[in-house]
Amino acid sequence: DDIEYAESVGIDPELYGLLGAYPILAGDEDAILNSGKLINGDFERIIWNALSNLFILGWKKGGDARIVNQLGPIEPVHGSKMAMLTTGVGSGENVYISGGTEGSYLSQTFKIPEGAETLSFYYNFVSEEPMEFVGSKYDDKFSADIYDVNDNNILQASFESVNTSSWTAVSGINFDGGDSTCYETGWKKVNIDVSECTGAFVSLRFSVTDVGDSIYDTAVLLDNICFE
Repeated sequence: DDIEYAESVGIDPELYGLLGAYPILAGDEDAILNSGKLINGDFERIIWNALSNLFILGWKKGGDARIVNQLGPIEPVHGSKMAMLTTGVGSGENVYISGGTEGSYLSQTFKIPEGAETLSFYYNFVSEEPMEFVGSKYDDKFSADIYDVNDNNILQASFESVNTSSWTAVSGINFDGGDSTCYETGWKKVNIDVSECTGAFVSLRFSVTDVGDSIYDTAVLLDNICFE
């Protein structure tokens, strides 16, 4: 139908025909094809390096969510890649961010396989806000939650915040804005008992939220999400 389309939009059909025909796809930009399996939980699979900031295979994302090889001195716990979500440049307001000014999220819907007992993942919460703002309203947060098919929050798998987390100074990280000091919780492993949910579809959602300001940035690193 390329000739008919060219005529309908006022392009010379002969010139347009040199370009060849191509499909025009329309629909929900957030829709994904889901096989029911948890995929790319270690973030090692990418389509093309240039697209790793725009598209994370198997995952739905919003704001500044991308695949990185390293953050300052912090390296992945598994393989050579990890996911990073930030409250910095590229983050924003969206349906999954509440109680803050801006943030980012990463989520995937999958089926808990028969016989699975534990869903595990690693995270490292990194922020410029400690130690100057501990105990203040500037309380950036990280949350990992599990939702059912009706988008009901059925489990908070993990939670961290500037005011409640334990911090260790880390060098070599300087986010845009804020100051030159940075802190981390260090890599932590979370084990979730899913033995009562086998056969059910769930959504695992990670989010990081900037609270009180948009100057001092916070990030969360994620890696090795898998069933054990």
